[in-house]
Amino acid sequence: MKMKSVLVAVVSLGLLALSAPAFADTEDISADMTIDNSTFISGELNAESVAIGFPLVTDIVGDRFYVDLPVGYVFNASTSIGSNIESYDPATGICGTVDTGVTIPALTSGLYFCTTGGSDFPFEFVILGNVPSGEYVIQLAAGSFRALTTETDVAGEITISIAISGDPQVTDDYGHVDVMTLAKKLPDTGIDVFALTAVGALAGLSGLAAVVFVSLRRRSRV
Repeated sequence: MKMKSVLVAVVSLGLLALSAPAFADTEDISADMTIDNSTFISGELNAESVAIGFPLVTDIVGDRFYVDLPVGYVFNASTSIGSNIESYDPATGICGTVDTGVTIPALTSGLYFCTTGGSDFPFEFVILGNVPSGEYVIQLAAGSFRALTTETDVAGEITISIAISGDPQVTDDYGHVDVMTLAKKLPDTGIDVFALTAVGALAGLSGLAAVVFVSLRRRSRV
């Protein structure tokens, strides 16, 4: 009986040891993340390439590598790939036959696949495959995404996370870098296009009100 108990304990410890990597401590790597271009214009494609650098220490396998832009942003690839899973080349950024503009040259351990959040999450790009520990730089090519449309300057974040699928999904390292979306300005004036449009709309309404008022006055005289 004692021997049986010992065997059960050994097997239990072995299973725990095998499953331990899936329950790795989540680490916030935000303090170590960098970005070289972080300001974008409302409703416009990113005019310059963006490089996001970060260290990664992970011991989970079957990784999902998430790149999430601020809500309201859109990866161009999302309109072509949707939520379908396609083969992905981290060196060229080609997903299936689509040039996503998302490259990660240091990602070289095995075969990779990619998908996006589709119409529900067009700001999300997902890479599936083995993502080992290392120093990474994600390159987002110029014109690879469109900023959200906003009437005021809006602060946001680009988030990077590593996870393993399951129920519940287990997240390992994650981090974010701050970005800013600027409301569009008129050339050389510093005046918001949205503000000017609003003023024009108010002027139009005022003009219409004046016409109606004059018309009513004319009718009252008849």
